[in-house]
Amino acid sequence: MSRLYPFPADLLSRELARHPAAENVWCQEEPQNMGAWAFIDRRLERLLTQIGADADRALYVGRPEAAATAVGSMKRHAEEQADLLARALVR
Repeated sequence: MSRLYPFPADLLSRELARHPAAENVWCQEEPQNMGAWAFIDRRLERLLTQIGADADRALYVGRPEAAATAVGSMKRHAEEQADLLARALVR
Protein backbone atom coordinates (compact mmCIF):
# COMPACT_ATOMS: atom_id res chain seq x y z
CA MET A 1 0.00 0.00 0.00
CA SER A 2 1.58 3.24 -1.05
CA ARG A 3 -1.03 5.87 -0.27
CA LEU A 4 -3.37 6.90 2.49
CA TYR A 5 -5.89 8.81 0.41
CA PRO A 6 -8.09 7.71 -1.03
CA PHE A 7 -8.03 5.32 1.90
CA PRO A 8 -7.65 1.75 0.55
CA ALA A 9 -10.27 0.25 2.91
CA ASP A 10 -11.07 -2.82 0.77
CA LEU A 11 -7.45 -3.79 0.22
CA LEU A 12 -6.50 -3.20 3.83
CA SER A 13 -9.56 -5.08 5.12
CA ARG A 14 -8.60 -8.14 3.09
CA GLU A 15 -5.03 -8.06 4.41
CA LEU A 16 -6.04 -7.49 8.02
CA ALA A 17 -8.66 -10.25 7.84
CA ARG A 18 -5.93 -12.75 6.96
CA HIS A 19 -4.48 -12.29 10.46
CA PRO A 20 -7.33 -11.40 12.85
CA ALA A 21 -5.28 -12.22 15.96
CA ALA A 22 -2.30 -10.09 14.93
CA GLU A 23 -1.18 -7.11 16.95
CA ASN A 24 -1.43 -4.14 14.62
CA VAL A 25 1.17 -1.42 15.12
CA TRP A 26 1.28 1.98 13.49
CA CYS A 27 4.81 3.34 13.60
CA GLN A 28 5.77 6.80 12.44
CA GLU A 29 8.79 9.04 12.86
CA GLU A 30 6.78 12.23 13.17
CA PRO A 31 5.37 13.34 16.52
CA GLN A 32 1.93 11.96 17.33
CA ASN A 33 0.21 15.26 16.48
CA MET A 34 1.85 15.26 13.04
CA GLY A 35 2.16 12.62 10.35
CA ALA A 36 -0.61 10.24 9.38
CA TRP A 37 -1.69 8.89 12.79
CA ALA A 38 -4.55 11.36 13.24
CA PHE A 39 -5.87 10.40 9.80
CA ILE A 40 -5.39 6.65 10.06
CA ASP A 41 -6.33 5.90 13.69
CA ARG A 42 -10.13 5.82 13.44
CA ARG A 43 -10.09 4.31 9.98
CA LEU A 44 -8.00 1.38 11.21
CA GLU A 45 -10.24 1.04 14.27
CA ARG A 46 -13.31 0.83 12.03
CA LEU A 47 -11.70 -1.82 9.80
CA LEU A 48 -10.48 -3.92 12.74
CA THR A 49 -13.98 -3.86 14.22
CA GLN A 50 -15.58 -4.78 10.88
CA ILE A 51 -13.38 -7.82 10.37
CA GLY A 52 -13.80 -8.99 13.98
CA ALA A 53 -10.12 -8.69 14.85
CA ASP A 54 -9.05 -9.61 18.38
CA ALA A 55 -7.85 -6.04 19.00
CA ASP A 56 -10.06 -3.17 17.97
CA ARG A 57 -7.29 -0.55 17.96
CA ALA A 58 -3.85 -0.34 16.44
CA LEU A 59 -1.00 0.39 18.82
CA TYR A 60 0.69 3.73 18.17
CA VAL A 61 4.48 3.70 18.25
CA GLY A 62 6.08 7.05 17.58
CA ARG A 63 7.32 10.20 19.10
CA PRO A 64 5.07 11.99 21.60
CA GLU A 65 3.26 15.16 20.62
CA ALA A 66 5.61 18.06 19.98
CA ALA A 67 5.68 21.56 18.56
CA ALA A 68 8.54 20.74 16.16
CA THR A 69 9.15 17.78 13.88
CA ALA A 70 12.85 17.59 14.70
CA VAL A 71 14.46 17.07 18.09
CA GLY A 72 17.36 19.37 17.26
CA SER A 73 20.18 16.93 17.98
CA MET A 74 21.45 14.21 15.68
CA LYS A 75 22.49 12.09 18.66
CA ARG A 76 19.05 12.37 20.27
CA HIS A 77 17.37 11.69 16.91
CA ALA A 78 19.40 8.48 16.51
CA GLU A 79 18.50 7.39 20.04
CA GLU A 80 14.81 8.06 19.45
CA GLN A 81 14.94 6.28 16.09
CA ALA A 82 16.44 3.17 17.68
CA ASP A 83 13.78 3.29 20.40
CA LEU A 84 10.99 3.55 17.81
CA LEU A 85 12.25 0.53 15.92
CA ALA A 86 12.66 -1.50 19.09
CA ARG A 87 9.13 -0.71 20.27
CA ALA A 88 7.60 -1.37 16.85
CA LEU A 89 9.44 -4.54 15.93
CA VAL A 90 10.46 -6.22 19.18
CA ARG A 91 7.15 -7.19 20.70
